[in-house]
Amino acid sequence: MVGGISEGYYGIPKILRNKALELLPEELRDILIRAYKFKKERSKIEVLERE
Repeated sequence: MVGGISEGYYGIPKILRNKALELLPEELRDILIRAYKFKKERSKIEVLERE
């Protein structure tokens, strides 16, 4: 839980994120990448709704 909060607040350095993704099996890596893309798109929608 703390890792998720820290990630949201501080972000994750790209070098660390890329290394972690390399260690995951391809199927899990694809799921995680899709989740991040969804989150990114969802964040854009929320910003537009607030304006």
